[in-house]
Amino acid sequence: MDRRIGKDIHKVSNKIRRQIDQIASKYDLTHSQYAIIVYIIKNKDRDVFQRDIEDEFSIRRSSVSAILSHLEKKGYIERNPVLHDARLKKITATSKAEKVMAESMGKIASFENKLMKSVTSEDLKIFYKVLDKLSEFVDEN
Repeated sequence: MDRRIGKDIHKVSNKIRRQIDQIASKYDLTHSQYAIIVYIIKNKDRDVFQRDIEDEFSIRRSSVSAILSHLEKKGYIERNPVLHDARLKKITATSKAEKVMAESMGKIASFENKLMKSVTSEDLKIFYKVLDKLSEFVDEN
């Protein structure tokens, strides 16, 4: 049997993405767009900038810029300059984004709970330990 860590992680990630895409697509959003909106809303108590999103999701600047442009065109976010540096744009969720999250978060949370319950708590601890090690290894190389 030909098992490869990267391939297997990619396959499972795609399966999870498809499940979340089914929910997000009802709002004309992709999984990535949806995840970014969730991040912005969960961090509304502080200023969120493009760099924060790049770091949080390990996504390149050009990709984040394109996603944010789409979200802005669809009316889910606003980008406004900050007083201390006009080059920086603070990203905020609109009421449209807040409404979508209120409607969909229960479905996403339910799916996440099912995922978590599909393995024992001990296996989950091991999974996260291995995942952290793999992430650290990739960051170092």
